[in-house]
Amino acid sequence: MKTVKFHGHTISQLVLGTAQFGYDYGIANQVGQPSYRAVLKILERAFEGGVNALDTAALYGESEMVLGRALKDLGLRDRAFVITKFPWVHQSGDEHPDRFLERGIVRALRNLGLDRLPLCLFHRYDDLPYLDAALALKEKGYVEHVGVSVYEPEQALEALSLEGIEAIQVPLNVLDRRFLKCEIPVRAERQGISVFVRSVYLQGVLGLSDDDLPDFLQDLHPVRRRLARIAGDQGLASLALRYVASLPGVLGVLAGLETLAQLEDNLAWIGQGELSRETMEEIDRAVIEVPRRLLDMRQWPNA
Repeated sequence: MKTVKFHGHTISQLVLGTAQFGYDYGIANQVGQPSYRAVLKILERAFEGGVNALDTAALYGESEMVLGRALKDLGLRDRAFVITKFPWVHQSGDEHPDRFLERGIVRALRNLGLDRLPLCLFHRYDDLPYLDAALALKEKGYVEHVGVSVYEPEQALEALSLEGIEAIQVPLNVLDRRFLKCEIPVRAERQGISVFVRSVYLQGVLGLSDDDLPDFLQDLHPVRRRLARIAGDQGLASLALRYVASLPGVLGVLAGLETLAQLEDNLAWIGQGELSRETMEEIDRAVIEVPRRLLDMRQWPNA
């Protein structure tokens, strides 16, 4: 497993997404929320395979609590690099936002069984006006590093201009390359800001067979077939993961999963290393502009 450096931490390039630990997440999820026993097996194998970076959030149902309990039971708390999120400030009601954020972080620490959060991200770009409050929590020792999760390249550019932001999480995959057109990963790296990528599989769509593709995504068939020809025997999902992991400026690649078999696949795929420059260029030529409605999960039915 390739490791990378994040402000003194040595972390795995592959970041294990744990939303599925807390609730039924993803349109490609066929098994639902894994049992606690299954979570233990997934985490134990992940750490055996060199994965120590984990992504969670209070909004992911029971994810923080399940993850914290499992890390304790497996004796892995001291080895884990946990990324979680600040609570949504718009849910604070009459409570002062600063107090609301602090209370949310204290709750996250309790759920995860940690003394300090290695990296905490604003879950919404709209909460960035409260960056000073987040940095105050860093000063108090609750949080080591602060960042933001964004949806749009313009939001990422704004975040890169703010003092105190140390990481950004962006949706990026072999079909959705809006952030590459603005050179977000490379710009961030030049500024000493780390980029973590989510939606590598487009919520599992890039791992589905043609027959299992939802009706509202049928227009993806042509580009999927072009990419499948490039992937050959390795498969489209493997190509999708290795494509993002091969991009300059990308520090961590987040992969969500709910089964041990999926973890084994991810470990094998990322273990194959970066794609060749020729393959990367071939992929770029194969992916013509994909309509936004197919890429933005917020626009999907029942989102």
